[in-house]
Amino acid sequence: MYKYLGIIIFCFFFAPIGFAEAGLFENESSVKPIMRGDILLDGGFSASYITEGAGDTASKKQVYGGALRVFYALNSRFYIGLEGVFDRGEMAGSPVPYGPEYEGTMADIGIEENVYSVRAGYLASRFNLNPASDKRLYFPFGIGYIYRKQTTTYKVEPSPGAAPPQLPWLYYTFDKSEKTGDGLAAYGGLGFEYDFSKHILGGVEARYFLFKSGGTLMQSASLLLKVGFRS
Repeated sequence: MYKYLGIIIFCFFFAPIGFAEAGLFENESSVKPIMRGDILLDGGFSASYITEGAGDTASKKQVYGGALRVFYALNSRFYIGLEGVFDRGEMAGSPVPYGPEYEGTMADIGIEENVYSVRAGYLASRFNLNPASDKRLYFPFGIGYIYRKQTTTYKVEPSPGAAPPQLPWLYYTFDKSEKTGDGLAAYGGLGFEYDFSKHILGGVEARYFLFKSGGTLMQSASLLLKVGFRS
């Protein structure tokens, strides 16, 4: 968790200081209205919670990752662009007591590791509510394609009363079980951003994702902390 905290601290404190040292903050008003043809490049750290579809083996459903986007302003209100998203997290596993049978002996089965990862690409857009201000509210949207993989490793231990000759080892770890899927995805949300200068901005964005992957309908809520550059 400390590495994620370090990323946040860098993005919101040290990165703007570095830009200031480079002269991007000098003698500039922070108010620069969004205009047609403006380019916005932004991205940052995200934390997501899977609300539906993570499977019965997942009791803790947080994943962490990031997003990178490039936008073009069609006018002061509308951006359109491309976005890449990557999420990864190790979920806490729910133990499965007394089953199934293993070589004729009942066994306790627990989750040794449960890793969940997502890669996705989106055609993204956003609607700016107050494009002339340096403190903006906006609605982000996206539709795209997602690839999901969930890798689970099981640990098998003799249940109480099991004969040691039938399970001579303390535990046995099965080969990793992988569930993969891909499919269409979409999201919507609400964002806030603030101009540090004419070109550098930071902000926060809440988004809700809906996607169908491998026949499973999944939903997740995400919070994105971002920094960006605006032409």
